[in-house]
Amino acid sequence: MPELIFYQRGQPLLRFPLGRGDTKIGRGAECDLTLAGDSLSRVQLLLIESENNYFAKNVGKAPLSHNGKPVGSTSLKEGDRLVLAEWEIEFSSKNDVSWNQDETYASRAGKENTRLLNVALSREGLTGDRLKLRIREPEKNPREYLVLQEVTTLGKSPSSDLKMDDPFCSDTHAKLIVKGGRIILFDLNSKNGSFLNGVKIKEADLEEGMKLRLGQTEIEAVLVSEEKKVAAIKADSFGPMVGSSSKMAELYQLIQQVAPTDATVCIFGETGTGKELVARALHDLSPRRLKNWVALNCGAISGDLIESELFGHEKGAFTGAYQQRKGAFEQAQGGTLFLDEIGELPIDLQPKLLRVLETGKFRRVGGNQEYTTDLRVVCATHRDISRLVSEGKFREDLFFRLYVFPLFLPPLRERREDILKLAEYFLKDMSPSSKKSRLHPDAVRFLERQEWKGNIRELKNSIQRAVVLSKNGEIGVDELTLPKFPASADSPNTSNLEQLERELIEREIRSNGGNRIAVAKALGIAKSTLYEKLKKYGIA
Repeated sequence: MPELIFYQRGQPLLRFPLGRGDTKIGRGAECDLTLAGDSLSRVQLLLIESENNYFAKNVGKAPLSHNGKPVGSTSLKEGDRLVLAEWEIEFSSKNDVSWNQDETYASRAGKENTRLLNVALSREGLTGDRLKLRIREPEKNPREYLVLQEVTTLGKSPSSDLKMDDPFCSDTHAKLIVKGGRIILFDLNSKNGSFLNGVKIKEADLEEGMKLRLGQTEIEAVLVSEEKKVAAIKADSFGPMVGSSSKMAELYQLIQQVAPTDATVCIFGETGTGKELVARALHDLSPRRLKNWVALNCGAISGDLIESELFGHEKGAFTGAYQQRKGAFEQAQGGTLFLDEIGELPIDLQPKLLRVLETGKFRRVGGNQEYTTDLRVVCATHRDISRLVSEGKFREDLFFRLYVFPLFLPPLRERREDILKLAEYFLKDMSPSSKKSRLHPDAVRFLERQEWKGNIRELKNSIQRAVVLSKNGEIGVDELTLPKFPASADSPNTSNLEQLERELIEREIRSNGGNRIAVAKALGIAKSTLYEKLKKYGIA
């Protein structure tokens, strides 16, 4: 199926399939694809299909270029590139586009209107429309509230994003969602209702100048353009992260910007790119750094236990629940909860996570008492959440609740200038004090040429293995090259692996003069594990 691939600053954000008929693109809600950007018209671009041929026609105020040349309209063929404001768009008429679904992170490509969140990266920091609320409460001076997230809850409860001192408001009265340039109000079954221009509503779009009344409080919502500049960071490392490439410098800037806030951050990146390091840096740079840090991998826990891991359980709640247990939300009280691999969260548990994110309240498994939590949630995934949404495997409302401030981790192959810095860092960290290792120039060139599908984790493992194999402290290409198994084999030959393992152990025994503690440390295994392997291979 023909499709458009949307990029910002080289980062792929969305894959949008083209069907028969016309496709409208712009910043207006009436478009088939809504893009962020003040420079775009409500309807900016038309994609016209005729007998399986596609034409692009610019009908808005922003200029359009086709393969580097300004145009008003143009036909499209495989590989053509359009530039529209800050968006770069690639047209593909094939199904074999070089695209890894696990590496694309953005809004969904669904059957109905598709929206990209109204937020965009710039070289100075983050720009986008922000929601400002002008609030008039009875017997109080008017105040303003600048919303820094896509979903904002309003009510009397201290856990509400906007706490209102109005006795006629419910604890969780309503929520506002900013999405695709729209402001949408949802009443949360409040006692006294929500009124828009005097009309009681359950859900409605807010426009400029409309008046919202909750209880006796009047609220006017307006969108204001905001750009926050952050000083550039020029360093070889930032917190626990190593690298000075331009992509890492941009990442450091955004971490520095969002860390002091309570905005929910979702970290996207391939396996092995260091998502937990980013999450930890966000915690360490936040006002919550002196409170608890709790990390939970949603993909490493069985589906029947993950609810208990998140929310805890009461004694006797299920077979094996011999005592009461606090879950991650209680353990991280006041601090930061890191939910790794959020894309693996079971669909039936997602409404409960959404509720605690919106209300700050939850119940333990098997319990009736409601607990209130105050913490910051950071999540991460290597999956394409938007694709899971379109497949019905991830709730769209939860996606938008988590997708407040996205951070994208570049794969190692896109920051090759950092490979040597990382290799030297691991080399220094892993080399025994009695054995200073160094990289041969050929080994440096070898490292920089690799694709590193396992990213930083793969590089780290390669360096660790090379340190073990090196004889005189100099690491060459041979030490970095992993053994290859016969192409015809369905699985690695166990005897080959055991032979390799035995040779490594014997080499380390010779290098360390038979000191078993030093051998275990050099191999990165426990002493008990080393003793078992010595016995297994009959090594004296």
